[in-house]
Amino acid sequence: MTEMTPQNPPARKRITVPLVVLVLFVLAAGTFGTLWLLERGEHSKVSEDLTVVRTEIDGVKAKLSEAEKKQADLDKQVTEAGNARRTAETTAWANQDCAKATKEMNAAALARNLQLFEEKFDTAWFHCGGEG
Repeated sequence: MTEMTPQNPPARKRITVPLVVLVLFVLAAGTFGTLWLLERGEHSKVSEDLTVVRTEIDGVKAKLSEAEKKQADLDKQVTEAGNARRTAETTAWANQDCAKATKEMNAAALARNLQLFEEKFDTAWFHCGGEG
């Protein structure tokens, strides 16, 4: 005929289910605890590594700042040298006529040609900035 299910499960079955649940809970808690401990250890290691890297970055930033200052100083020196060169070239260009006239005047003096010397003297006086 029909089978009947017992109304009250046996006592062993009543204890097994909570026991299995308890074992699973303990295993899950142990797993999560182990993972938490591993995470804490890794966190400490990574924090130390980060501190080292930050210290290295600070050192590199200081060196970069120093290099930028040196570069700015060098750029200033290059600009000043370029300006001095242009000034010297301008002065030399302006003095070419003076130098040429002075050489010609000296040549006339060495040749003992008084008339030519006076002409070259007047030319030198004009080109070398003498008052006219």
